[in-house]
Amino acid sequence: MAAFLVMSVQLVLGVRATIVMRRGSVIPTSLSVAALAARSYHRSQQSAKHAIAPSLTIHINGQHQNSFSNSCSRCFASVTGSVYNSPDPTDPSVRLFTKEGCTLCDKVKDTLFSVRNKYPHSLYQVDITDDEHKDWFEKYKYDIPILHINNMYWTKHRLSAQEAEQTFEAVLKGAFSSPPGEPNAGKMTHDI
Repeated sequence: MAAFLVMSVQLVLGVRATIVMRRGSVIPTSLSVAALAARSYHRSQQSAKHAIAPSLTIHINGQHQNSFSNSCSRCFASVTGSVYNSPDPTDPSVRLFTKEGCTLCDKVKDTLFSVRNKYPHSLYQVDITDDEHKDWFEKYKYDIPILHINNMYWTKHRLSAQEAEQTFEAVLKGAFSSPPGEPNAGKMTHDI
């Protein structure tokens, strides 16, 4: 037996990805990545006048897989939970709206961690793809990372250490208010 599995994914539009995994890896999760990619592409094209629904061709070790369904609704482990807690419950509480594999979210977490000693706070992340967070998914699906501080919208997409420090200063002084521009994908309209 080979020590590695080679999975090749071909989308209709010619986009191709090859994933090499160690034998014993959980294949359905990796196959679900392909399903999510196809579904995501299809959703982004739904508002286009002539949308092309992608299909998948999956090969594992050169053998075509016929029994794969791309209708997976939950393909990754949830990332919902506490990242770290401040020992003082009166310190600010930050909520990061995220999902598995969000690299921008990782950068935001790194920024928050870098100011944690100067501005103690707790960080909790909410996985918008969890079944129990469907409302957050509908609202934030195109804009993660999203940050809330003390249950108020704070910012989206990126965060510098300077921006974090300014916000924590405003919160400590009682001067923070949510800025305009909180995303809400559920209220977006498309003209066709």
